[in-house]
Amino acid sequence: MFSHLHSLRIQQIMTHRSLALWLIGILLMWTLVICTGSWLHFNAHRAQMQRVAADNIDHIGKLKATQISQWMQERKADAEVAEFQPLAKYFLLKEESPPSMRADLQNWMERSEKAYGYSALLLFDAKGDLRLRTQNAEALWQNPLAISAMSKIAQDVSRSREVVFIDLHQQPDKSAHMAFAVPVGISSQVDEPAAGVLLFIIDPKHFLYPLIQTWPTPSTSAETLLVRREGNEVVFLNELRHRTGTALTLRLPVGRETHLAAALAVDGYEGITESVDYRGIPVLASLHKIVGTPWFMVAKIDQDEIYLPIHEQAKVTVLVAILLILLAYLGGWMIWRQQKLVSSRLTASLIDQERSQLRILIASIPNLVWLKDINGIYLTCNPAFEHFIGTSETKLIGKTDYDFLPQELANAFRTKDEKVMADGKPITDEAWLSFADDGHQALLETTTVPMFKSDGSLIGVLGISRDITAQRQAEAAVAQRTQALESGRRALLSVLQDLRRSQAELLKFSLAIEQSPESIVITNLAAEIEYVNAAFLARTGYQREQVLGRNPRILQSGKTPRSTYDELWASLTSGRPWKGEFINRKANGEDYIEFVQIAPMRLTDGCVTHYVAVKEDITE
Repeated sequence: MFSHLHSLRIQQIMTHRSLALWLIGILLMWTLVICTGSWLHFNAHRAQMQRVAADNIDHIGKLKATQISQWMQERKADAEVAEFQPLAKYFLLKEESPPSMRADLQNWMERSEKAYGYSALLLFDAKGDLRLRTQNAEALWQNPLAISAMSKIAQDVSRSREVVFIDLHQQPDKSAHMAFAVPVGISSQVDEPAAGVLLFIIDPKHFLYPLIQTWPTPSTSAETLLVRREGNEVVFLNELRHRTGTALTLRLPVGRETHLAAALAVDGYEGITESVDYRGIPVLASLHKIVGTPWFMVAKIDQDEIYLPIHEQAKVTVLVAILLILLAYLGGWMIWRQQKLVSSRLTASLIDQERSQLRILIASIPNLVWLKDINGIYLTCNPAFEHFIGTSETKLIGKTDYDFLPQELANAFRTKDEKVMADGKPITDEAWLSFADDGHQALLETTTVPMFKSDGSLIGVLGISRDITAQRQAEAAVAQRTQALESGRRALLSVLQDLRRSQAELLKFSLAIEQSPESIVITNLAAEIEYVNAAFLARTGYQREQVLGRNPRILQSGKTPRSTYDELWASLTSGRPWKGEFINRKANGEDYIEFVQIAPMRLTDGCVTHYVAVKEDITE
């Protein structure tokens, strides 16, 4: 009998060992399949997102480069028409022109300036003396350095007898200008200079800069840049989104070793490239030469913004992969354990051995899970926590620790919760606590972490406690651990459902503002408009891009008393809301009366970040 039992024992050991090796091989293969599949899925999705982003910025870059090229061709054509302007020729050639001729020429210059969107027109004779100017050129006339530079240009253009484009440059007052210099009164004698030069001054802030500095889709980092090359440097011609005071002042070295997108553009590279921008941040950029100009267009977006969704998804994918691997290993372990248990029943010694092993796996550690808001009010808990607190979840929700626990213990819990929310970091501690259901004490290891919504706002604190007082028998430990995991799963599902409900509420609030029949305007502390709803656009006749970033004074008709604005700012700067009436003007020039309520927007710490205005049309 003993020999038979011994043979059976050897056979079971060999079978058990073969099964273990087989399970290990299967689990390793399963792990490899999951990891490889997750990696391939991540790379495929990442490549797809890069292609979509590349197509988007390439389309935007090409479109803006084409628009600028066409705009420059139109401006040049407009200026070249003036080359054959007879009034300017006769005015310059006659030593004493009649007043009527001067007046007619002045009127033509004023009309041309307004019709073609120039900021100023100046007429110089061949000697570089200013003979006539539009009213808008008054500021330039007051600047001796600017007039001297333009006089020199006029003399050179008069001798060359050709239309000359004067690239973007910075005036002594730090403003940016560009111009076309057009010779007028050209003689048939080839070596004779033109009678004079018409200088068409263009302010890039009127069309060029707004076109460059707008992006057609919502983005936190995307922007377009206008650059040109000067020697071994690339010059940024417009103000940048992430850095101020850069137009015509920011210069960076050219060289492909720098991997700078703007440097690659001025070095002749066109198309899509992964490089860095002026901040040294990795970007995906589309580079284009602007035909007919010395300029280059760079349309770019941060790579972090492109890949943010896939990175968030990758976290979920990793968690799912880990869960599948753990489930596979758990299943393999359970098969292996079951086989071992079945095999052990064949002999009394194996049965005794299995019973001994099962007695080791007795104890389990039930986890307590709960969630509170920022005021310490319970939002949810699991059944294990119900045993500790001594009440059901339905009775616990909406109440605080002070409703169930002694004052001293409730104060300690509240102090810890406040520290976690203030520091934004988890805290793990141990404490002996009594369970309210049966009065027993247990040493609990508690981890308290801050919980945030998807928009970054604080929900409250999540607590998880683990009983570390003792181990129970192995059979009880397995059952309790399974129950604790299931309870934890339900609690986490409940938390996720609460988060989804919060997100739905936030979406409804956003839709309510956008679809409100009353005009709603939100500005920052500098009174720059950051949001308007559809009712505002319908009532005023403005387009959204016409008002974003602008001051609400664009609506002023001049008929609202100054005292009304003084009272408004006196209230807002002291942190108080204000209400009153404005006589404003729509985009089509029509005046209307509206009743306005304006209030400061505050963070939870009381700091004012924005102003919100609700407007009602009371014209009728």
